[in-house]
Parts: sequence; structure tokens; C-alpha cells
Amino acid sequence: MKHKKSALLLLSLIFLGLATASYFRSPRTIPSGYSYDAPSNMLNAACLATTGCDEYGRYLPWAMRAFDDWRPPLLIYIFAAVDKFHVADLFLGRVITMILGFIGCLIIMLGIYSSPRLKEKDPLLLASFLSFLLLSSWIMVPHRLPLEFGIVVITVAPMMFLCWRLIEKPNSLGLGLGTGISIGLMMYAYFGTKPLFFSQVGLVVGFSILKALQRQSGQSISLLKKIRRLRILDFQGVGLALGVALLMALPTLLDMFGPQITMARLHTTNPEGVKLATVLENFWRHIDLKMFFFSGDSNLRHHTQYKGELNQVFLPLYLVGLVCALRETFLKRDLFWGYILVFFLVSIIPASITNEGIPHSLRTLTCVPPLMVICYLGLDRIAQFLRRRASILVPVALLAFIVWGAREARENVRVYQHDLPQIDQNHWTLHYPYTPPEPKPAYTDHGAGTINERYFRVVEMGDYGYCELRKP
Repeated sequence: MKHKKSALLLLSLIFLGLATASYFRSPRTIPSGYSYDAPSNMLNAACLATTGCDEYGRYLPWAMRAFDDWRPPLLIYIFAAVDKFHVADLFLGRVITMILGFIGCLIIMLGIYSSPRLKEKDPLLLASFLSFLLLSSWIMVPHRLPLEFGIVVITVAPMMFLCWRLIEKPNSLGLGLGTGISIGLMMYAYFGTKPLFFSQVGLVVGFSILKALQRQSGQSISLLKKIRRLRILDFQGVGLALGVALLMALPTLLDMFGPQITMARLHTTNPEGVKLATVLENFWRHIDLKMFFFSGDSNLRHHTQYKGELNQVFLPLYLVGLVCALRETFLKRDLFWGYILVFFLVSIIPASITNEGIPHSLRTLTCVPPLMVICYLGLDRIAQFLRRRASILVPVALLAFIVWGAREARENVRVYQHDLPQIDQNHWTLHYPYTPPEPKPAYTDHGAGTINERYFRVVEMGDYGYCELRKP
């Protein structure tokens, strides 16, 4: 038995190692280029690391100005921190976002592994599930671009799990501090994470109260009396989390209706106002099976040749997991699954309030952590069902799952890393090798038309004249 477990663990590590090698393969050449936004991010990171200001001379800004647009700063500050030790060029920026995406997936799996509600934790099952996630379009493709959405999974996943831990222990000050920081970061990670700040505050407060009331379920007293028995001191961790989150988000909250447009950019939000019918239509287009598993969104740079954002091996797991999560919530009154379902639905809202590029897979990266938990619930319940019927069916089903998922992952890798680089040249504005033309742009030029030249002169040549310096 001991040798069998060792062999199974070794096989799991080999399987995960092959998937990891495929995930990180050829970062310099795949994809074959970059959009305007990537060199802009690296330029501002170099300016911050050298002068403490962005390219406009704003000292340690909480929102990055670029092309008269405004971007969340968290990823750019990470690039700037790395630049202190090694020149953060486009290649290194791509490697950093790939690492962040990989760690984000590990955090999801760690949360799944540590959950007492999920029983099936065979090493090969966990390794194959993680491998198929890494090699899906939703993870493999966007994390090869040094842009803000590359930090979504690694910020949303720990926040989701920390919030639930705080809901279970609402008086824990340590959990309150960690949860507050994770919620506050939502205002600085990506435009799609900003609405999660407000929804998560409501979820933490609401589910903490529901959990406290559920603890009194054995007492035959009215709901009103149960509410009266609640004490504020029992929620001091929740209070600390809200305070920390609000303090961190204060700069963006104060300017919510100002010119820097913290909630969303003008070109992605309807300037005439958000109509409820449009939001509901967009919501459905982002949550249906078509985008998840069959066609993805309409932008070739976001996936592999108009395939779904997730491999189809996840489809039966998602359907079974969704039914089981609803059953656990309403029949067994398990608030954890209610929280996951509500979080999943809320995470679609950032994409639903936009009006361009619908459906848009990058703006729905926020739903990846709860969606993966739902999928693993389906895998867990299927394995338990087969184990109760006939234990011999479990390894057979596991083998079928691995073969199906491996074939899809292999096809994704082949298309994205072998075929697509030959046909996607027209989708990018910057390609290697590149030589800046003469004459060089003026130091006061901040336009998109010269961003490639300015990036190379700052990052590759060390001409920091393009980084305006202002006193703090």
C-alpha cells in the first residue's frame, strides 16, 4: 500500500510537471507580439522604479494615467519593484504575469484541498484538475500578457477563501485584517475587480449575520429574539475588515465620480447610463455554457481559435457541481455553498455593465475561483457516487477524466503555441525585433502612436528623460 501511494504521488508530480512545462513554454515568442498597453505598463514601471513618478510626473499615483486613460496600479507597482533588481522589460513582465497566474491557480487548489466539505483528494485527481485548469484558455492565454487582468485570479482567489473564513470566525482580528487587505486590493487590481469591493463588503456582513443566526437554530425562539441576541463584539473581526478595506479604498472612493473614472472606463461603460435590460442580457451572455465551454468571446487574443474559455472536460463537472451546490444550500442549509453561488453570480456583474466586446472573457476572470470550486464539487460528488456503487468504477472514471482532459489540453497547447503564432501577426502592434526610428519622440509626448519608441528608449536604452520628475 505504501509503495502504491508513492507511485501514485510520483505519477501525479510527473503529470503536473508536464502541464507546468507546457504552461511556461516559450514565453518570449508566444504570443508573437504585444498591444499598446503592454509597453505603456512597462514604461510606467521603469519610471516609478527610477523617479517614483509615472510618465506624467505624478508621485506614487494610485491610478496610472496612460493615453488619457486610467489604469489600476497594483500590477505596475509589482513590475516597478522587480525593476529595482532587474530591468523589467516586456519579456520579464510576461514571465511575472505567468507566475502570478500559476500561483493563483495553486491558491484555488489549496482552498479546495483544505475544505472539509470536499472528500475526494486523491493526488492524481488534484494534479489532473490543476493541469487542465492551467492549460485552459482562461488561464494560459491572458497570463502571457503583462496587463492588469493578469493579477485577477491571484487577488480574487485568496479574498474569496479569506472572506469565508472570516464569516465562520467573525470575531477573529487576524482574519479581519487579512480579509480587509484582500478586499481593499480589489480597488487597485483591475477594473473588473472594483465592483467586487462593494459586493464583498455586503457578502461578508450578510453571511456573517446568517451564520450567527444559524448557530442558534437549535433554540426554539423567534427570529427577532435571535437577532436581538447578536452582539457587536462577536463581529469585531468583520468590523476590522470593513475598516481596513474602506481605509485602503479611500483614495478611489473619494474620486469615484471624478475625472479618473474609478468604476470603469468611458469606452467600456455606456455613457448614457446602464439599462437594466442590457445588463441582464449581458449577464446571460457571460454566464451561458457557450462562452464557458464552446466558443469563448469574440477576440482571438483571449483564447485559442474561438474555443471555450474552459476545456469541455469541465462541463459535466460544472453541471453536476451546480446542482449539488444548490442542493447543499437549500436542502442542507450549508451557507458555504450559498456563499460560493452568490459570489459566482456577483463576479459576472463587472462584465455585464459594459457594452463593448460582449461577451468578454477577461472581465469575467473574477468568476474563475468560485467556478472552479463548483466544478470540483461536481468531481467530488461523481467520485463518491461511483465509490458507493462499485469501487472499481472510480479508477476507470479517473482514467477517462484524465484521457479526455489531456487530449483537450494537448490540443489547446498545440493550437496556441504552434499554429496560432503563424497567423496572429496582425493582432499585435509591437513585434520583435524592433528598432526605434529617428528622430526620437519629444519628452512631452504621451501618445499611443509613440509608445513603442518611448518604451524602448526608456527600458532598453535607459533614456529616463521620458519620466517626468515632480517633487512629492
